[in-house]
Parts: sequence; structure tokens; C-alpha cells
Amino acid sequence: MTPAYDPGERVLFLTPIGRDAAVVADILSAAGIHVEAAASPDALFQALPEGAGALLLTEETLSKEMVQRLDEHLRARPRWSDLPIVILLSAGPGPTTVLASATSLLPGHNVTVLRRPVHTLTLVSVLESALRARRRQYEVRDYLREREQHLIP
Repeated sequence: MTPAYDPGERVLFLTPIGRDAAVVADILSAAGIHVEAAASPDALFQALPEGAGALLLTEETLSKEMVQRLDEHLRARPRWSDLPIVILLSAGPGPTTVLASATSLLPGHNVTVLRRPVHTLTLVSVLESALRARRRQYEVRDYLREREQHLIP
């Protein structure tokens, strides 16, 4: 029997470039990871309240406005929540200006940066680890809820 779909287990993926979403969806689906592509930053932020196990973003999506909006969203989440974010950078010899922008997320948030091309095994492994960490966060959330119910008369 197939387990029920849980939006909190999905990887939300934002990509502005044609085939990236289809290729990533195929790779992750083959590995048993549920991925949903968002067509725009607005679509991503509309999907987040339903739940997400991780975010997968490409360098092209990380405008200053997007980074700021994401930072605000993450800071507003409950303390138990540390949503994993994986950022795919373009291939190239040196750091990019986008990487400098992305590092503003690093001090306070759970961000992993990978340079493209990324080996399939690496991408799957990083996202499986992110989802395992997210599941542990959900266990903490559930424990805190249960504890709160027992403490309230």
C-alpha cells in the first residue's frame, strides 16, 4: 500500500530555465523523492504554507528581492523549523555575485550550495539528507505539541 502524500515531505523546486524542472523531477522521482516545480517565486511562496521538506533553488532565482523575501519567510517560521535549502550554482571557475547574495542566508539558515553540473548521486544524497533532517524537525514539532497538550489543564 502506498503511503498517503504528505506535502511536508516534498521538495519544492524553483527554476526559470526550460528543461531544468523536468530533468530534476525525473531524477528525484526515480530516487523516490517527491518534487514539485514552482513556476515563479510567487507560486513557491503560495505553496510553502502547505508544507515542504526542502527547497531546491537555482542561482537564477536568487534576486536580491527573492533572498530578502525568503529570509523574511524563514525568520517567521516556528523555532523548531529549519527548512533545508539547496542552491544550485551555474558552472564557472569562480564565485558569482549571486553566491555573495546567497551567503546572506548562510549565517541563520540551513543552506547547502552545489555548483553545477551536479552528479545525480550527489543531488539525491544531499536532498535525502535534507529530508531526513526535516523529518526529525517534524518529530520535535510533534513532541512539543504533545507536551503542550499535557501541560495545559
